[in-house]
Amino acid sequence: MFNTKIKNISKFLSFPYFLLKDKVLKFLYPIEIYNTEDTLKILLNEEKSISRFGDCEFDLLKTGKFKFQFQKREKVLIEKLNFILSRKVNNSKHMVAIPYALCDIDEFTNDSKKFWTIYSARNYMKIFCRLNKDYKYYDSQISRIYINRKDKSKTEYYFKLWKSIWKDKDILIVEGQYSRFGTDNDLFNNVNSIKRILCPNENAFSYFDEIKNAVIKYWDNQLVLLVLGPTATVLAYELSLEGIRAIDIGNLDMEYEWYKINAKKKVNIRYKLTVETNTINIVENFSDEIYLKQIILHIGC
Repeated sequence: MFNTKIKNISKFLSFPYFLLKDKVLKFLYPIEIYNTEDTLKILLNEEKSISRFGDCEFDLLKTGKFKFQFQKREKVLIEKLNFILSRKVNNSKHMVAIPYALCDIDEFTNDSKKFWTIYSARNYMKIFCRLNKDYKYYDSQISRIYINRKDKSKTEYYFKLWKSIWKDKDILIVEGQYSRFGTDNDLFNNVNSIKRILCPNENAFSYFDEIKNAVIKYWDNQLVLLVLGPTATVLAYELSLEGIRAIDIGNLDMEYEWYKINAKKKVNIRYKLTVETNTINIVENFSDEIYLKQIILHIGC
């Protein structure tokens, strides 16, 4: 009990230091990032792919303490992530996104502000040194538009933008085995069709070439949505080089579930795997016939 109190006092006293350091770094070394709304509008109006970098991808690059338990560090993965983040190749059909919180945290909840203030203070320069200073980055937090946002009134608008991106389109979802993205809700109630390729929930990058080749083989002018953690970050870029539009869409479905039930904190959702909560997530079998018919391939699972 005593040690816990000491740790809490230490955290309280250290926060002003992190806050000051964060503000100074952002002032001296500004990063240009489109905000959430602008990023979504560009995705809506332009046929571009997007790769998203968040704290987990940065941690894989050793900018922070590695904690992403569903993807081990692999040399090739790290090399590819570094290459994409630095924008060494000018690919007009591909967008690289990093957290807008590295630029501004006003839109976020107090807990999220604290997280990003401390994370930025510790890792800002490590991230900054890897960026292309001539490139304006996009917002990777376009998939996190509810639970960590202070102003929930914008959430419906953000989801309307998302739904407009795939309106009347054919969709190919490449996801972890238990993600079940967009199932049991109306997120995709306006699409023409859905097909799915299921991949391992853990260490999907070990199957990267197989997954990439499968997408190329089964692609038939669909919009490709990727739900595979850091593997999706790389896959979106490499598919764009093949002329395939791919969106690294991340946690959006879980955010939609929380939004629909007006959740005040991150909670487990039946039938779906999430690493976002602090509780054990036991994923039940999902035998929905429509979902099962959408699956065209299993890779590594």
